[in-house]
Amino acid sequence: MRNSIQEFSILPIAYEKKLDIEYGITLKNIKNRSISEELDKKEIFDWEKRVDIYNQIQKTSILDLISKKNSVIAKDITKNIKFWNIKSLPNKNIEDIINKYYSIPNFSSMFIQDDDDLKKHIDLIYRTLYCSYIVGLSDFTSPNYPHYCCKEASISTTLNLINIGYVNATAFYNNKKNHGYVGIPFVFGKKLEPGFIIADPTSYQLFNKNGPKNYIFITSNDSWDYYTDWKNRSNLNMTKKDDAKFMTIGTLLDNNYKAVYDKKDINYYFNNVFKTQVELYINR
Repeated sequence: MRNSIQEFSILPIAYEKKLDIEYGITLKNIKNRSISEELDKKEIFDWEKRVDIYNQIQKTSILDLISKKNSVIAKDITKNIKFWNIKSLPNKNIEDIINKYYSIPNFSSMFIQDDDDLKKHIDLIYRTLYCSYIVGLSDFTSPNYPHYCCKEASISTTLNLINIGYVNATAFYNNKKNHGYVGIPFVFGKKLEPGFIIADPTSYQLFNKNGPKNYIFITSNDSWDYYTDWKNRSNLNMTKKDDAKFMTIGTLLDNNYKAVYDKKDINYYFNNVFKTQVELYINR
């Protein structure tokens, strides 16, 4: 049994096809409803009227249509998954999640025993990304999903992961390169080697052609390279030089349950996140 981390990335299309079969849908064929665009064409710009119309349209949204066809995905999504409108998010929604984990430290990493344990977590995290992707397509606050909404998507996915028990999930944002994604810190094996599961819910938009959806890769220590076609193939890693930001369960507590990035710099996060380990209880 290996006691060190082997860095690798998953083949997202293989995971996608597996869940397509399980859920009885084809993710690549699901198109964004773009309700906001429909209302713009009708020249309905009053916010209250838009919300009223949206609530009526919601009855035939992508999410509802899929859920009616398949009770399995309906159970997975309605139980744990939301696409949070972070611009107007009621604090009570986050408070309900955070109160389940009031004793969890602000910074923590999870134990991963071996390769099999790591695979189980990757499967669960990918499933959360897959379901969050569908909800993102159905949500009228993100008409271009998965384009130009990495901040909203990464924070939403982080909240969904925390909700099911990944209390160590972190929303990252590279301010200089203008891209955000999710990191799940862990310590591996008997040597407690530090590493991250990096999960990008909007990776599809970062490539000029045939970009992978819901990209996940494993990295050791607290640094990694992440190259795509975005920003002239710049490195999308998280560094103080790029004014990288983070949001953890502690950030939510310190900011009255608001989904905002922490005021501390990214090095403070990396210096503290592996000091405390927690045992997770995943609610799936």
